[in-house]
Amino acid sequence: MKRISKISYKLQVTSCKRGIPIFFVLSALVLFGLGCAKKELPKDQTAQGQEQPYLPKDLSDDKNSDAFKRSQLDLAVKNFHAAKSFKAKITKEDSKGTTTGNLEYIKPLRLRATLKTSDNQELGMVAIGSTVYIQADKTKWVIQNDLTAKSFAEEFFASMVSNDDSLLSFGVPADAPMRISYEEIAQCNLFKTKYKLSDALYDIGFCVNSKPEIQYVQMQTNDGQLKTEYSNYNDLLIIERPVLPLLEPKKPTEK
Repeated sequence: MKRISKISYKLQVTSCKRGIPIFFVLSALVLFGLGCAKKELPKDQTAQGQEQPYLPKDLSDDKNSDAFKRSQLDLAVKNFHAAKSFKAKITKEDSKGTTTGNLEYIKPLRLRATLKTSDNQELGMVAIGSTVYIQADKTKWVIQNDLTAKSFAEEFFASMVSNDDSLLSFGVPADAPMRISYEEIAQCNLFKTKYKLSDALYDIGFCVNSKPEIQYVQMQTNDGQLKTEYSNYNDLLIIERPVLPLLEPKKPTEK
């Protein structure tokens, strides 16, 4: 994971004075949920399972066939990368509890995220280009000049505007066998696969609706579960720079 190695495993939740707390969820999103995974896979990466291999699209026109459904997954990934904007709801569950967050992204260089940790810390982040703003527990916004924060923003945006619109952008090999089922509650086709990366086994599922769009991505890893639900593709979203303390309007009596 050469390209995002600086940020992808910064998973501890700390205070704003000691680190970038929003990285806990955002790093996971960059790696798994938002299609920003490494594009060159290690030689030891192998898919797990005995499912039927992916068939070429032209072998069947039957919309109920696995070949057609798999082609819809590929198209949904392309639509995801082509989207000009979207919203995401994140849920991370592990032994420490549940962390939840919400994210808005506008292509190419605007990102806003909020996070509530398992110990009820409330955190916020806005990134516009290489400028990162942080807010802890609804206090005043500050510019985060930490080099790791700037690197995160730059690499995140570079990943989101990448030309790679294949499953490989999510870290999943193109020939990965897929178990396909229908998710009644979400009303989508669920594609699940397992693969090994750097001696870790990942279990990932893509829920694809009829549009086709990625409705959610769910990851099972050794340390818990991460689910990212997507909505509002290509909606008109607005992400502005937050007002900093020195720029806040003062009351007439204030000096």
